[in-house]
Amino acid sequence: MNTTINGFSGEALLTHSMAVRYCVKSITEHLNIDDHEEILSTSAILHDIGIIIENQLFHHQFMDLFNLVSPDAGAPSYLEMEKSQFGFSHFQISTLFCETWQISDTVGAPLQYHHDFTAAPDHLKQSAAILNLADVCALQLHIGFFYPYMQFWEKPILDFLGLTAANYTKIKESCQNAVLHV
Repeated sequence: MNTTINGFSGEALLTHSMAVRYCVKSITEHLNIDDHEEILSTSAILHDIGIIIENQLFHHQFMDLFNLVSPDAGAPSYLEMEKSQFGFSHFQISTLFCETWQISDTVGAPLQYHHDFTAAPDHLKQSAAILNLADVCALQLHIGFFYPYMQFWEKPILDFLGLTAANYTKIKESCQNAVLHV
């Protein structure tokens, strides 16, 4: 299904996933933890697999979701609307996908926690925080599909990873440049 609705299409989602992958690369380089970059790159590509599954299995409800979300400040977020519409979130589906396909926790856990790294087990918090920040970065840059009605709170992630706002600006610039030159 190649439907475009309120900024969502399969192509836009793929572009977003690739942008998250570039952001992961930039973040891991900045943190000098290249040993996790390949694993996190895989997580970045898969992080929104639950959205694809929602679209495939519940296409009409999925399209309704995008018609229901509102840019109004007091309106429920995309994630709140998603849970209301389906009773679950795309990252919960991503977790089931990883469990079903026996994808390791090092790749799968960041998918589960890519909207809330603080809920990840301690040994996976850093990976989840990097993917969380990479997702926020790509969303803030509006590269590919982005949740148009979602607030982004990068400060707790930056603090956890030991990054400053200036570091984050450099990371976003690096990601944007990488995506523009592909």
